[in-house]
Amino acid sequence: MAVQVDVFGSCVVRDIFRHTQPGKYKVYKSAGNLPITSLYENSIFMDKKEVDELKMPSYDKVMLRAQMSRNLPELLLNKRSEILVLDLADEFMERCEIKGPNGITMLAQAENQGEFLDNLFEGNERYSIVKRYPMLEMDMQKVEEKIKKFAKDILYSEENPRGYFGEKCDCG
Repeated sequence: MAVQVDVFGSCVVRDIFRHTQPGKYKVYKSAGNLPITSLYENSIFMDKKEVDELKMPSYDKVMLRAQMSRNLPELLLNKRSEILVLDLADEFMERCEIKGPNGITMLAQAENQGEFLDNLFEGNERYSIVKRYPMLEMDMQKVEEKIKKFAKDILYSEENPRGYFGEKCDCG
């Protein structure tokens, strides 16, 4: 029987499990283009129909909705595999500060989404892009706080009995 894994990170890591030793691993859940540091901002509401009409692959639409709703930790823990593989390469995606009804929030964007975000917010009365910057210009104390919060949200504890077990982690 194949070992089920959940992958949070780039498609490269996901594809390693899909195409290495066929039948040994099965990717149960996969989420990418979602930096941890973008998950703990004000949520952005966009009608599902609006997202469905965007000219981008279906997977990117699902990941955009997950980033906008800020509910990825909950999605990962719902019917999870025993193993979660983290790839933090997406943490280096460009950030966009967005002004909207909830104040200023942030989205991260992959290289292929630059025009998409420009078009998404162009002429939109509810949202506009305030600023773009690389991740390395972020406040590193806030980055650390968000990553610690994510770890607390997804790892097993008495307060989080549905979490992934950290003991199975090979961090070396």
